[in-house]
Amino acid sequence: MKTTMLLERGMQIDRRSAERRGLTLIELVVVMLILAAVAGIVLPLLPGMVTRAHTSTGATNVSELAKAIQTHEAMYLSYPTNFDSLVVTNTLATYVPGSTSNHLAVLTLTDGTADALADAGVTSVLPFVAATTGDWSPTFYPYGTNATIAPSTLAVTVTDSLVLPSLTTTGQISLGLPVGPTYVVLGVGGYTSMQGKSLQEAPLHFTDSPTETPEKMYSRYGAVFQITDTTGNAFGKAKLSQIVGFHDDGVVGLNKHLAEYFEAASAK
Repeated sequence: MKTTMLLERGMQIDRRSAERRGLTLIELVVVMLILAAVAGIVLPLLPGMVTRAHTSTGATNVSELAKAIQTHEAMYLSYPTNFDSLVVTNTLATYVPGSTSNHLAVLTLTDGTADALADAGVTSVLPFVAATTGDWSPTFYPYGTNATIAPSTLAVTVTDSLVLPSLTTTGQISLGLPVGPTYVVLGVGGYTSMQGKSLQEAPLHFTDSPTETPEKMYSRYGAVFQITDTTGNAFGKAKLSQIVGFHDDGVVGLNKHLAEYFEAASAK
C-alpha cells in the first residue's frame, strides 16, 4: 500500500515538473526584454567593429607585404616580377576600386622608366581583361577566361610604350609621398615570383563595403614604385615606396588604415 502511494505521489510530481518545462508568459517577456537590451547595445557597435576589423587587418597586411618584397630583394638582389598590371588595353580596369578616383591615372613608360623597373627586377607584368565569363574573376583570375592557362604565359615584358597605372599629384599627397617624382602602382596578385619564396600567399584586401567583395572587385594590395626623381629623370633602378590598399575613393597606405581604425574606435 505504501509503495502504491509513493508511486502515485512520484507520478504527480513528474506531471507537475512536465507542466513547468515551458516558459510562462512573464518569463518569456523577461527573456525578450533582455534580448532587446543586448541588441540595443551591440547593433550600434557593428559598423565600427567591421571598420576596425578591416583597417587593422589592412594595416597588418600592408606591413607584411612590404617585408616580403624587401626580403625578396635582399635574397635575390631584385624585386619580384609578374605583378598585376591593373590595366585593360591601356585603361585602368574598372573593377579596381578607386580606378575612377583622382588618385590614379595611366602612364606610358619611356625607355628610361621601363629600364628602371626592369633593372630593379620587375621585368614583366600580367595584363588584365574585361571579361565576365568563364573562369574570369576580378580577384583570383583577372587574366582571361580559362584558368588552366598559367598567367605567366600571358605576361608582357616591361618595355617602353607599356601603359601602367601611376599616382597623380593628389594620390602622392594622400599617401604622404614627395610630390613630383613619377610613381607606378602594380597589383600584388597571386602569381608574383615571390610566391613560395618570401611570401606564402598574396593576401586579400577586405574593405568594409559590401560592393567591394572579391567576387565583385579586385581585392588585392598594390605596390608603389618610384621610377623618376623630382625633375623627371629616370632612376637607374626603381625603388619600392609603399604598399597600398585600393578603396573606392582612392589608394590608402598604412597611416590611413591606422587613422581609420582609431576614428572607428572613438566613434561610439
